[in-house]
Amino acid sequence: PRPPGAWENITLPFFADAVNKPAASGPATAGMHGLFVIPKTSEVFVNYSPWNLKMALKELHLYVSKDHGDAWIAIVESPISGRGQTGFWCNMPQPFDGRMVLWTIDGTSASTADGGAAWKRIGKQGRGFDFGDIDWNTPQPRTLFALEHEPFYRVLSTNGGETWRRLDEAADRQSFARDKNWYPRLGVVNATTLLQTDGVSDGILLSSDLGATWGKVSDFHPLGAHPIHFTNKLYWAATAGVIVSNDGKDWQLLGAPLPNATWGPFFGSTDQELLVVSDKGVQLSLDGAKTWTQVAPPPPGVWLGDSRTLGVSFAWDEVNRIVYAAHAGLGCFRLHLPLNHAASR
Repeated sequence: PRPPGAWENITLPFFADAVNKPAASGPATAGMHGLFVIPKTSEVFVNYSPWNLKMALKELHLYVSKDHGDAWIAIVESPISGRGQTGFWCNMPQPFDGRMVLWTIDGTSASTADGGAAWKRIGKQGRGFDFGDIDWNTPQPRTLFALEHEPFYRVLSTNGGETWRRLDEAADRQSFARDKNWYPRLGVVNATTLLQTDGVSDGILLSSDLGATWGKVSDFHPLGAHPIHFTNKLYWAATAGVIVSNDGKDWQLLGAPLPNATWGPFFGSTDQELLVVSDKGVQLSLDGAKTWTQVAPPPPGVWLGDSRTLGVSFAWDEVNRIVYAAHAGLGCFRLHLPLNHAASR
């Protein structure tokens, strides 16, 4: 067994040729972008897509590890192309039931209903998507709400992602130029009810008519790109901590405060086991957020202050007590949690 508590770069040996090649243009030339973990199998997936595609030294775009990152295998017929560039590029309901959407920019996004055995491509919109949320209340979701990558239009699909329409008349480029923290967050409550916030102002807006009209329902300030769906509840990482709602209208702080919660929450087998990443590091609760313990600092060289979660992804394998992190240009990291941080079974 490996000693707990130390971050290991688990993709550097495999992708060493890409990492060591001199940069040609643009950031993230190493090509390592988003990651996700399949909870039921503990398989780890990473998205390899160099900024400059002429620099691609390995097959694009998905690689899987079946042994917690010791070895990597290329997905020969990858369902996606492009880059999963934000920490919320993978959206799955929790507990995981096989359904999942992978959002990418400068490529093709895709969804699966059976844990990845079969995939359906999502219709392209502009340069693609930073992230999106889905009506996970129905087995075959039709309502998808997403953020189009630069110039950050909010876009809506009501036919399962086949086609899209912009809800904004014009992208708010001036707002982004004035304040780099301006960056829409959004969510889906059900087939007709949507959520949004801009990342600068306090407050959550709700629309019950698919974005035609909006009204403020909360003063909380979400930092997570979208709420996380656990059974029929919505959990959202926010400046105060993790907030929770049953209907998207009434929000309350879950348990104890956790300043600047941003990534997650990632759940274990129950809603009592939560892992969240704040601007300080990895935070764990085994009592439904009543108490939080910081179990790890950020991986080496990874800065957690980007309000857009750009280039940084996290995942949690609760069964094996492993936290994963990926950072564009640096690789994918693994950290084994100490035994005393394991959930009781």
